[in-house]
Amino acid sequence: MANVTGEKYVIKDNGVVFGLTDICRIGLVKRSGDEFSTYVKNVNLETLPEFAAVRFESQGVSAVYINGEFITASPGKYYNRVVYIEFTSKLKKGDNEIKIVLGGSYYQSSNETIFQRCGAQFSYVSAEFEFVNDENRQTLKTDESWECISDDGQNKPTNFSEVTKAEYERFWLCAALIPEYAPINVPQKVLDTVGEGYAKYVATPWQEYAYPQSVCSTNMKEENGHLVSDGDSSYVTYDFGRTYVGFLTFECTAEEDGVVEFFFDYSEVIEDFEFTNHHAGRVRMLSFKQPLKKGKNEIFLIRRRAFRYLKINLNCKAEIVNVGLKLCMTPSKQLGYFHCDDDMFNKMWEVGKYTLHINKHQEFESCPRNEMKFFTGDGVVDGLVDYYAFGDPSVVLSSLSLTEPGISSGLRTHKLDRNVSLGDYSGWRIIVAYNQYLYFGDKYFVEQYYDEFVSCINWLIEQMNSSYLIYQYPEFSDQYYSMRGVVEFTCSTDRLGEKPYYNAVFYKSLLCMAEFAEIVGDERGKVWAEIAENVYKSFNERLWSEEKKAYVDTYDTSYIPQEGNALAILFGLANAERTELIKEMLCENLWSDYGSTVLSKYLQHTRGGNATVSPLMNMYEAEARFKTGDAEGAVELIRRCWGMQLKKGAGTFWEFSPNHPERRSGQPAHAWSSGVTYLLSAYVLGIRPLKPGYEEVCFEPYCAFDNFEGVVPTCKGLVGVKYRTENGEKQFELAIPQGMKVNTVVPDNAKLTVIEY
Repeated sequence: MANVTGEKYVIKDNGVVFGLTDICRIGLVKRSGDEFSTYVKNVNLETLPEFAAVRFESQGVSAVYINGEFITASPGKYYNRVVYIEFTSKLKKGDNEIKIVLGGSYYQSSNETIFQRCGAQFSYVSAEFEFVNDENRQTLKTDESWECISDDGQNKPTNFSEVTKAEYERFWLCAALIPEYAPINVPQKVLDTVGEGYAKYVATPWQEYAYPQSVCSTNMKEENGHLVSDGDSSYVTYDFGRTYVGFLTFECTAEEDGVVEFFFDYSEVIEDFEFTNHHAGRVRMLSFKQPLKKGKNEIFLIRRRAFRYLKINLNCKAEIVNVGLKLCMTPSKQLGYFHCDDDMFNKMWEVGKYTLHINKHQEFESCPRNEMKFFTGDGVVDGLVDYYAFGDPSVVLSSLSLTEPGISSGLRTHKLDRNVSLGDYSGWRIIVAYNQYLYFGDKYFVEQYYDEFVSCINWLIEQMNSSYLIYQYPEFSDQYYSMRGVVEFTCSTDRLGEKPYYNAVFYKSLLCMAEFAEIVGDERGKVWAEIAENVYKSFNERLWSEEKKAYVDTYDTSYIPQEGNALAILFGLANAERTELIKEMLCENLWSDYGSTVLSKYLQHTRGGNATVSPLMNMYEAEARFKTGDAEGAVELIRRCWGMQLKKGAGTFWEFSPNHPERRSGQPAHAWSSGVTYLLSAYVLGIRPLKPGYEEVCFEPYCAFDNFEGVVPTCKGLVGVKYRTENGEKQFELAIPQGMKVNTVVPDNAKLTVIEY
């Protein structure tokens, strides 16, 4: 299993094992009382460990405390989501109290839940605590011996089941470590090359809490810096300044018993924060009520929330003493860096990194609010941004270890399952894995998941018609008449036929699998390569339109799709002549002030077609332009797509961006939109792997800025880049790890200094 220890990439081989572990899933069947119960165990430590961490998963929200201090919580929303977090600094010599608080569902329970119908609440937690000194590893695991504290009088937990060895191998050992914050040690030659900006960047302390930046509205009065209600019905709406993810803290002093209610929303502007019927479903999920007692009240909400705006309603006279949010965003090492002479591009890089960061927990998520699922189509961008901003492969591994079938994962339970949404995500799963191999050279990882990749490519091949293309037909909710499911990334049900988008993904996944087959010695790789050749021929014969000078969907040829044409260039399906025609066509028919639109015309059931810009696909189009000699076009597209979001006030980048001067996205923080961070690092700084594991590196910077500097984390070490223009001379400095082979592509008249460390 691949893992990251410090700043070095280490691969550990774990054999396949079966049977049960001694980690018990413990909980209570609660028929009455409060939803929460507590489980306690004491550990005596003669010496302090060098490393201590806990792996845990739950059905129902759960939180871990060490010596009374909150460590983190698990939403408990999906099976196999294992949290792995360090707590070394929280221990002391002698007795240490280990406590787990376990509750119900991630959202508040309601009368419609199965728990109510069964007359009881079922929830469990399983955990393994590890204490490591040198080679010695001591563990503490959940079992029936833990002391149980419950308001309904139960004092012994129920053991529901044990974690199997196969589960432990697949999910627990793959979980991404959330480390405690530690200073970053950067080689001096990298600091000397890049400059003071990077030194300050890596020295910035980790932000553990967020607090309101302003009060938007209130009917409370201010006294001694606190808000005080003067009636029985009071409220305040806070603005935290940007979207955060974490656990709410609230302190108040009440003059009488009452109730406090919290409403959470991560709209970008206060005008969108309206609790109308339009928002009723969302508000119900992202709201919380808590009884107040006369006197001092301290509330800590272990249900994770993502929000920018927080509204608090009180039905009693009270004084608000403190409101804050303990952040749960991973304290990842801030290794990647980008800075140029254009502040807008600097902000793009940072906001893209932050957008990815708030979606990065145990695995990549589609959005921070409530999805908590790994979408493989999104994961390609997520992984690339993670590699360049944080140098972290562990979240990709954690994400690929998840096995839930359905639209998000790309896994198919059987090759005959045809009636599924987002069939292209099976191909994206393979491409995510290929990128992981390219950036880290981890052959064991390929071997470990190879059978699953084979099942993905076999499923795609089973969808292929006699023309070697996949024909997209509708997904039906039953066998007779009801067309329901989304068929591609824009959530459309209507994009049908032989599509360049779907078949470009199919083609790329065949090439990736052919290379994977060589690694494991599988002769089927030759078959996949042969199929890829046939897909290439048919793609160019059947999907190219001479009239439009572009590839088109065969079912509806009236529009030009952005994504299929961008990917055709990027994945090598379009020859040089067609590549130039496509780039020109996209500029003339799809480009606007706000980026390149989804389609060349309006289409209602495809996010509005030309009414909408996809930051996800703008990343692929910009990358295609970078790779085919149109760096100026790529940078201009970046300026329009992400720059205009910033001008509209975006604090995080949007799932889809309206092609409109005023409108904003309804999904304002979506990880797949963070690709601008990858583009600026990979194509402006110009550092990209040419061979797996950075055995050979490309240095091909973009020189239109007067100056830039940056750092790219690689599995070999940090690469520092600096560019300056002085007296008309272009000067580059490159700091690389000892022995790294670099293929440089810089202007003929440029001066290049390479420093090894």
